[in-house]
Amino acid sequence: VAAAKLGLNFKAQAELAELPFLAGFDLFEGYPLKLENLMTGKSAGGHIAVFDLVYRNVGRSGAGTTTSRQTMAAIVAGDLRLPNFFVRPEGAIETVLNTVSPVDIDFDERPDFSRKFMLYGSDETAIRALFDAPKFDFFEKNPSLSIAGSGNAMLLYIPRSVAQPESLGQYLSFVTYLSQLFR
Repeated sequence: VAAAKLGLNFKAQAELAELPFLAGFDLFEGYPLKLENLMTGKSAGGHIAVFDLVYRNVGRSGAGTTTSRQTMAAIVAGDLRLPNFFVRPEGAIETVLNTVSPVDIDFDERPDFSRKFMLYGSDETAIRALFDAPKFDFFEKNPSLSIAGSGNAMLLYIPRSVAQPESLGQYLSFVTYLSQLFR
């Protein structure tokens, strides 16, 4: 029903291979297993997808594994040219990881952004050149969002959160807006 309202195609279950661009992302949340509630279509000059990623978390030795889900929105557009980067809310896990292996790119001119978000990627110079005031403003106004970019693809999600059907339009609006902002 939600897919029809949004003008998208729907598949209840799908293999990861249906979204080949996902292979370009080293997702922080765990080991990806499959897709559920996959909705696909075209918008904003690109191919869009909204889906629940099912992933496995491996616990500490002897703790076993758990399976989790989170809703993600993605856009793949030929005119996106992004360095490999991740922006995620900075919490306890990110603080510990950054202490062990410093990767967080901070901006002296944007202390709120730098305090609230962990930004990292493989090419710090390109990432610094990519971020400007409108991007900082967006993230500061939307402190729960995580974004991953690589080449012509961008992912948007709220870590460890499954969206209700009525909020899927907002995910699409955000990823569409961000794809324009990052072009």
